[in-house]
Amino acid sequence: MEPILTSFLHNPTLKEKFYIPRFHHRLLIATAWSIPPGQRILDIGCGQGESCLVLAHLVAPARHITGIDIAHLEYGSPFTVAESHAYATRTSSPLGARLSFHPRMDTSKFLAGLGRPAGEVFHTVVRCHSLFYFPDECGGGVSDDGYLVGCAGVEGLLSRGKKQACILSRLDVWLLLQWGRDSQYAVVF
Repeated sequence: MEPILTSFLHNPTLKEKFYIPRFHHRLLIATAWSIPPGQRILDIGCGQGESCLVLAHLVAPARHITGIDIAHLEYGSPFTVAESHAYATRTSSPLGARLSFHPRMDTSKFLAGLGRPAGEVFHTVVRCHSLFYFPDECGGGVSDDGYLVGCAGVEGLLSRGKKQACILSRLDVWLLLQWGRDSQYAVVF
């Protein structure tokens, strides 16, 4: 936990009450994903970088964690996205060398700008606690409740044949199709 906390800009008076439980929760989520070490991971909707830091710590030696988010650099309190990203990637950060952030970045534009299929650049894509920030990026409408429910017909796209209970938004289905059958994809609201 200490490398994560050392790499995250936070108010030390809230460490025990707020930040340790918050990172513990994310560690449990990321552990459940069973992402193998040495992965190049894309974290979509990374916010201030909490999940990126957890992933960099958990799947070490990770090649690299790339975080993208549509948030403005000034977004966030008590610390902004820009301040949090700069702090996490500073040279004295134990996890900083494994991280890069691309704020103000739309998912589809980021993927299109890669110049090659996303599955060739990243082994794994994750979204953790960011669903409510995403519009329908696939075009068309969404169901009345905003989701496509269940994994029927989609579990074959998840890596290693794992069948996972999930709720998929249209963005999730679009991302799964972008990555293809041999990639790993994980989502938590």
